[in-house]
Parts: sequence; structure tokens; C-alpha cells
Amino acid sequence: MKLVVCFLILVVSSLAQARLTESAKEVTFEINDPKEARQVYQYLGLPLNWGDKVTGKPHQYKSFEDKAGAVSIYCDLINSNARCLLSIRKIESTDMTEVSHENSESRAALYDAQDAEALFKALLVKPIVHGGYEMRVLTDEAVNFSINCMKDSTNGTGTSCQVMIFKGNSI
Repeated sequence: MKLVVCFLILVVSSLAQARLTESAKEVTFEINDPKEARQVYQYLGLPLNWGDKVTGKPHQYKSFEDKAGAVSIYCDLINSNARCLLSIRKIESTDMTEVSHENSESRAALYDAQDAEALFKALLVKPIVHGGYEMRVLTDEAVNFSINCMKDSTNGTGTSCQVMIFKGNSI
């Protein structure tokens, strides 16, 4: 998966407004600049929902959470203003989800076929096929976060994804 980081499929332009928060339960990267968040919102082909989640006011949003509860991706659109939250929870790794939190990064690797395939399909970026694998990557210019997925392009199996939040980069 280290190879995937070298192939940036879509780079969201420099973030003017973003916030990194870390608690005892999770690490969250929030993109709250409307223009930047709209780009992330646009390239995440997650199902569109309507509700009052998070804000208490009716709005449209997209969200993803893996079965183990390690990764949460949430983007909303209120009055044409987008906002996105990427969270990696501080939970124990399982056989299908590997979670690590270090000083410089938090990372969750998703190996569950349903979780990984859903996130792979949700990345609406141009894939790169290299070495028998199809790769899709969504990150920002400052590389504060990365969502990258890959699968075997010869038989369409073996899908896995990593969601990473880099703590030491400029925001």
C-alpha cells in the first residue's frame, strides 16, 4: 500500500480552513472551507441522504462507516456550503480492520470485502492500473488525509482500503 501513496489520482487544492482534533476516542480531520469541502463531497460517490444528522437542521449529506466502527466519513451540504469530517476511532484492531495511532499519523486499513468494495466504488476519481492492481486515491494538496483503495484488476477481488490522517502536516 505504500506504493499507492505515490500515485495521487485526485489532489484537492490547498485547504484554507481545516481543523485536526484528537480526543481519547478518535482523531478527526475537518474540512470546513466550502470550496475545498465541495471538491471532496463531489468526488465521494456515497449515497445521498436527507436528515438532520449533526446540525439539527434538514440538509443533504453523504456518510460512510465501516462495520467495525473504525472509520467514519461524513460530508454535508447546507445552503450550498459543504463540510467534511474524516474520523479514525481509537479502537482495537480486528481480523478485518487494522487500526493504528502514532504521533505522526492515524491509519485504518479495511480488509472486509463489503466495506472495502463500497469505499472503492465511492471514490469517483480516475483509477490507475499498475502491477495488476487498480488503485484510487483521494487526498488534499497538503496531504493532511488520504483515502486510498486498491483491488486486483485481473479478477476484481482482493479489495482493500486505507484511510489515513497525517497529524504533522500544515493545515
